[in-house]
Amino acid sequence: MSNSSTIGNATGTVTQYSQPAFVATRLTGPFTSQFEMNNLPSHKYETLPIKQGHLPGC
Repeated sequence: MSNSSTIGNATGTVTQYSQPAFVATRLTGPFTSQFEMNNLPSHKYETLPIKQGHLPGC
């Protein structure tokens, strides 16, 4: 509830710190599990073809 009070006092200053704070909280929270679960398989499957030469342009 501290965030609500601070936002009301200084919106400009809090706005800058609000974004990273929210991201950090979401990454540290249960979101990380879902993100890692979705990212791990995706990365593993995407890294295999990319390493074999999935990007001919590169």
